[in-house]
Amino acid sequence: MKFLLIAMTFLLFGCVQKTSVQNNDEFRQEEFNDFFSKFTSDSLFQLERTKFPFVIKIWVVDDEMRMKKIAKDDWKFLSFDYKEEYGTRKLDAYTQRTKIFPDSAKIELRGVDCGIYVDFLFFNEAGRWFMTSESDYSN
Repeated sequence: MKFLLIAMTFLLFGCVQKTSVQNNDEFRQEEFNDFFSKFTSDSLFQLERTKFPFVIKIWVVDDEMRMKKIAKDDWKFLSFDYKEEYGTRKLDAYTQRTKIFPDSAKIELRGVDCGIYVDFLFFNEAGRWFMTSESDYSN
């Protein structure tokens, strides 16, 4: 009887410890840079981590914004591939900057002597990053 009680105690504590390790893995915070690297190179991952309908806000004349919604079936892979020379090329030069906050992030595309001005917004939900919208203020 004593042996059975000891065996059950070890079994109980072993299960509790294993469960707590699994729960810690589930709530592990995903680093934005790791997420973004995969997001920009894996089209299926990008589709999975984009919130739909995807909202694009487009600035038009007279300070008016129009919204366009893209369904999951209409999604086309977005390449965020950026090279430093893009900021110095003669036509449509732009820079790409990443701003990371605790629960959100923003990719900013800014024209160099041209009207490119686009923001891509990302939010962190339960430790996982998702792209949620695009705002295009370009002229």
